[in-house]
Amino acid sequence: MFLWDDVGETRIRFDRAEPQRGVSGTGWANSGLAGLLEACTVPIAVHDHARAAILGTGTLLACDGHYTLLTAAHLFDAATTSGNWLVPERGSGQLLSLEGAQVRVLGGADIAMVDLARTRELSRLLTGRVAMPLQRVLRRRKHRATDRSATFCLAGFPAVWSRFERGFLAAKRLTITTRQHDDPAEDLRCVYGRVAERGDGRMIHTPALEGMSGAAIWKIGANRGGALIELAGVQSAFLHSRYLRGDAIASIEPFLHR
Repeated sequence: MFLWDDVGETRIRFDRAEPQRGVSGTGWANSGLAGLLEACTVPIAVHDHARAAILGTGTLLACDGHYTLLTAAHLFDAATTSGNWLVPERGSGQLLSLEGAQVRVLGGADIAMVDLARTRELSRLLTGRVAMPLQRVLRRRKHRATDRSATFCLAGFPAVWSRFERGFLAAKRLTITTRQHDDPAEDLRCVYGRVAERGDGRMIHTPALEGMSGAAIWKIGANRGGALIELAGVQSAFLHSRYLRGDAIASIEPFLHR
């Protein structure tokens, strides 16, 4: 049995706009953006029966009564079967097997939906977490490359901030607030530099983002009730000192009709 050690969170930013206090349109207006991201962001680990390591990051979604993990398709290119994939149970510190999970990859995009319906540990996986209702956070419009004023946020588990020792996999969550990159690319690119402002105002060197692959990229708007979040993309690559890149979430719409 492998165990999980949550060693906390570091928040960094590459924009100057403060996140709003509440999140409206999702039913958790008082939880705050950071707390909501913590509740739906799930580290995905892989093991070889001797050791465990961070594989990537997923986002827990609910759609028509079904639960899935939204993540990056490339995570499973070299990974073994679902019996070797693990996610932590919140509160107990145990790492749960995803055996029985089925991966559906969207052709032409680095996006995968991990169907959790056949996983034996589903109820334990859901305990203490929030499954984001897909129909509410998916605004069915294509990412606009000209929207340079938007603020984006994502959370995940950089592999470089993790370690495995004596049966424990320890990891720290990284939450990034950023803005769109000036590069007029067709994909979703956001600023990611080698130095960033930490939540306490100090400047720190940023980690490589291996392990963050699969993290949901959220676009943050505002209305009278607080912040309004929109699922904008799935993080898949980065170029340190320049940008992090993701596939626009408009590509996920075919999954809604299956």
